[in-house]
Amino acid sequence: MPKRPKTSLGSGFALGVSGYNSVKLRSISSEMDSMRAMQSETSGQIQHSTKLTLNAIKSVADLQIATLGGLVTLDDKLESLSSIAWDVKGYLERKESERKFIGDLKMIVIGIEDEVERILEFSEEYPEYAILQLKDLQTMIKDHDVRVEHFSSHCSIGDIKWAKQVLGSVDIAYLGLNNNLGD
Repeated sequence: MPKRPKTSLGSGFALGVSGYNSVKLRSISSEMDSMRAMQSETSGQIQHSTKLTLNAIKSVADLQIATLGGLVTLDDKLESLSSIAWDVKGYLERKESERKFIGDLKMIVIGIEDEVERILEFSEEYPEYAILQLKDLQTMIKDHDVRVEHFSSHCSIGDIKWAKQVLGSVDIAYLGLNNNLGD
């Protein structure tokens, strides 16, 4: 067999390499086209996601504005309610103080009533001492401003009449003993 010229072997090799390179280039070109398509699709998805995110951020911003408006309104209402609650608390405390004052005043009048009865018990034997005790009792009543008018709130008419009768009994007993002593 005759020998092939060297150029034909080199040409065949070059042709094979050239064909292989062409196949590889088409494969790489196809992969590049595929990557470009994926990149384009990914870019579209990123743009879509960005639009959704921006819309969500706008919605959150709108929600925050609405929430802040609601919170300001709620704060104003709570401030008003708090003010009313303090007023009511003050009113209730004043009413409770008045009730306590009236209760204490009733106890004082009971004490006065008991003291007048005790003074009247020994007034026959010791009228001068009884007059002195009644005078001291009148002074204490005046100094501590014990008056029937204090019973006008939170008291029944019966309580008011009772307080008037007890406070008046001090003056009546004093005048009665003074008149008896003067006779």
